[in-house]
Amino acid sequence: IAVLWDKEKELPYVMHRGSKRLYFPREYSTSKIEKCYRALLIEQDVRHPHHYADSVEEFRGKTLLDIGSAEGFTALDTIEVTRFVYLFEYEDKWIEALQATFEPWKEKTMIVKKYISDHDDDVNAALDNFLKDKSRKDIFLKMDIEGAECMALQGCMELFAKADHLDFAICTYHKETDVVQIPAFLDRFNCSSSFTDGYMFVKHSLRKCLVRGSCQASS
Repeated sequence: IAVLWDKEKELPYVMHRGSKRLYFPREYSTSKIEKCYRALLIEQDVRHPHHYADSVEEFRGKTLLDIGSAEGFTALDTIEVTRFVYLFEYEDKWIEALQATFEPWKEKTMIVKKYISDHDDDVNAALDNFLKDKSRKDIFLKMDIEGAECMALQGCMELFAKADHLDFAICTYHKETDVVQIPAFLDRFNCSSSFTDGYMFVKHSLRKCLVRGSCQASS
């Protein structure tokens, strides 16, 4: 993995899929970037339980809600086929990198410096409130937020109830109870869903990693 340096932006980057620049925080060492990017490639391989989708085509024509975007790997992977991308990230170290990565596509991306939660305040946003003046048609919801998934889902019940074709990929391994609570939430809205194959070894236990599926509002 070749780690390069953008002299103008003063940020390190790698060439993603050979043609797109994926930027990282300026304080990251070359070895840390190599390790991070290699891990991203591994976990988004279709053989890995952490992969969000089987094909880029699953995102075609959709609005991607990239919740917990970090470096923006998934959004960059799919940027040519998505209709629009909202990148939800709060950590300052990633904001600058995201701005650099998505500069070529700034007309179809928005970086939202908020944690997605079940309420609104200076640092948090409930997804239903965020989307109240936006289309809920053809959305892909990717949620990977270090154990805050259940709380975030409480803030987007209207999305699941009223969305016009909602696809989702939600992590279930951060907390031991997520593997039960998240599918139970999805069942309330008659979603079609299933876990990815395989397990992740987390905190001395094997856990199902990700639930994926779709939801279509009844009216």
